[in-house]
Parts: sequence; C-alpha cells; structure tokens
Amino acid sequence: MLRRWGDLVPAQHRYLVTVPPPGAPRDLLWQRFAGILGIPDGLCELAEPTSNPSLGAAEIELLRRVNLALGDRYPLRTPYQKVVHRHLVDAVLKRREGVSFGVGLDRADWVRELAEQQIKELQDYPCRIVGDLDELRPIAMRESLSPDELSEDQLLQVAVETIVGMLDNADTLSQRLEDQPDNVNVLARLRTRAAGGVKRRLRLATRREP
Repeated sequence: MLRRWGDLVPAQHRYLVTVPPPGAPRDLLWQRFAGILGIPDGLCELAEPTSNPSLGAAEIELLRRVNLALGDRYPLRTPYQKVVHRHLVDAVLKRREGVSFGVGLDRADWVRELAEQQIKELQDYPCRIVGDLDELRPIAMRESLSPDELSEDQLLQVAVETIVGMLDNADTLSQRLEDQPDNVNVLARLRTRAAGGVKRRLRLATRREP
C-alpha cells in the first residue's frame, strides 16, 4: 500500500499503524488511530469488540470453490455480504472448528525472511510509525495446513456438514418468521402494494401510447 499510494501524500502526513499482537489491550489499535487524528480520550464511545474467527483450511477451500461456481452472480460487495456472508460464512463456516490455515512450518524461514525484509524497507521509508515494527515479526508459528493439501474426501465431508448447517440455519429463520405473523402480514401487504403500483404504471404507460 505504501508503494502504491505513499508517494501521493507528503512525507509529514504519512502514517503506518501496526496492529497490536495478541494479548494487547483491545482498545490499543483505536488509541493509535485516534492519536493520529487528535481525537481526545472519552470523546468517542467505543463499541464492545466482537470476535472475528478465522476460517479453517477446508472452509477456505470450500468457499473458494463456491465463489468460482457463483461467477459474477454477486459482483458487488453488499449483495455478496447479504447472501454469501450471511447464510454461508457467518451462519456456518465461521462456527466450525476446522484445521487452522497457515503456510506450514516448512515455510517458516521464508516467512521470517520476508518479514525482516519488509521491516527494513519500512525503517527506510519516510513515514511516521505508530506502534512498533517488531509487531510485524511472526510469532508462535505452528504446524498447519494449506487448502491444497486437503484430499477431496476431506473437502466433501466438510461440504456435506456445511449443507446440514445451512439447513439448520434456514429452519431457524423459518421458525422465527412463523413466530412473528404480524411481520409476515406487513411484508405481504407491502409486496401487494408494490405490485399494484407497478400495474398502475403499466396501465398509464399503455394509455399514453398513440
């Protein structure tokens, strides 16, 4: 990002905010950001942080294949979030306890070398570091899987379990709708009203034709 956009901003206005490591105070990243903008403590009411679990290796590969199958069906961010994220990622994939995704210990040396190279480049780049470049060094690397190491049988099992999870979620949503008949009736009335409006516009358009 700095290579692409950094030179468009005067050096005195360039800031690089590093992400605090695990175990740091939850508001530390906000404090760093607020310090740049000059936002005083207590001015903003911080929302309670929410967890953002990572997907496992099998879940990532399954989502990749689903995205390929979807093609350009949901080309924009908002429709994709409303459908794929809501009903697949958030409802099912994030709730699974799969094998963690990572580069693997056999690539650990390469990751460390790349991190040191990037830290050196950032030390030489004219910008203000907010945080500590040491936070860019990988820590606690452990054995993990990459999606291309999964067998088709493993992926098939995860796909079947994911379908079951989506069915359970769909059943829960249906039960909620049935328990709120007033909301359903309101929605039905809105749909009827919208359909009536379309019919009226079509009749008016037909009358205007020579």
